[in-house]
Amino acid sequence: MRKLFLLSILFLVLDCTSSEMEKSEQQQESITDPLIGIWLWLLDDPYSGNEFFDIEYKVDGIYIKRGNGLNNESEGTWENKGDNLNKQVQTYIIDGVENEASFNEDFNLVTLTNKETGYKILLGQEEPDCCVVPDR
Repeated sequence: MRKLFLLSILFLVLDCTSSEMEKSEQQQESITDPLIGIWLWLLDDPYSGNEFFDIEYKVDGIYIKRGNGLNNESEGTWENKGDNLNKQVQTYIIDGVENEASFNEDFNLVTLTNKETGYKILLGQEEPDCCVVPDR
């Protein structure tokens, strides 16, 4: 009888520990801003005929916008105004203008909305080239 009691206590403790670990993992805050990386231009509203191909947001607060043409690059500055990098909606200052970033659940799509003009742009995170097999 005593063994059964101790065994049931052990299972209860293990179950509680497992649940606490799951919650802890879910609550862990990201230490990397979700905007950092290379993003491909997908869509803007209203359509402006934008000529850039991708934007790279760097850790140092600089972004590089690359165009479709040769030597067609421009730089600017960005900064995250929030304190929780796990939120799907975050506020950024891009070139001195406040923008709302709405990320999807996987943080691989983002809609940036310029708070002054209402202009929106949809960006998709570029997939790494690690798995691309070259043509033979």
